[in-house]
Amino acid sequence: MKPNSENIEKLKRYSEQKQNSNKGGMSCAALPIEKVIEVSKEALSRSSRYEVNYGLMLQVGVFTGLRYVDLVRLRKFNLIVENGGYILEGKTVKTDTPFKKPISDHLANLLFDNANEGEQSLLMHNNGSKWQHGWLSRKIQKSFDKDFIKAKQDSLRKEERITIGAHSLRKTYGMHIYNQSGINAARIALQHKSLATTSRYLGVNMEEQIEVEKEAFKGLW
Repeated sequence: MKPNSENIEKLKRYSEQKQNSNKGGMSCAALPIEKVIEVSKEALSRSSRYEVNYGLMLQVGVFTGLRYVDLVRLRKFNLIVENGGYILEGKTVKTDTPFKKPISDHLANLLFDNANEGEQSLLMHNNGSKWQHGWLSRKIQKSFDKDFIKAKQDSLRKEERITIGAHSLRKTYGMHIYNQSGINAARIALQHKSLATTSRYLGVNMEEQIEVEKEAFKGLW
């Protein structure tokens, strides 16, 4: 049975209202994941604790997809061993949703060695204070200057507010999982409630996914 014209109109109006309500915010673009890993390794190889913390922030962000506010709250007790591997476990600030994110043994050891003994924080600034969102975004924009310029050009061309910054780490994580395993895997990893949210967040076209699902259930509906 096909949707009737009245329902189609209602859905169209609802979709337009949702799109209009989402306008006006700044969107962070994804970064090339290989380049993020390369920059993070360069930072980790330096003697400055300031640079080491930056390298750790890049790796934890791009390998877990945690938001900035969750990254800076990570403590030693969030790092656990489960089924023979290291896990970062906790709850997100924005949605109060439990998370479990696997990380490599190497990264886990770097985090534990870097942790501040007083506050037990896994990620700290070089002077012992918490990371600042604006500072981290500016540091990322400097490290990925060509991607920053491209984001500004895309912003003008598409007439949208696009940049790169701290949130680009989460976007990069989501895009990598999407490219490797599809949109539903990205939805689960990003802890989104719907595929539509993930599609809009990553800026990917859902048409192909829809056709795949239609074909899978053809003759059963």
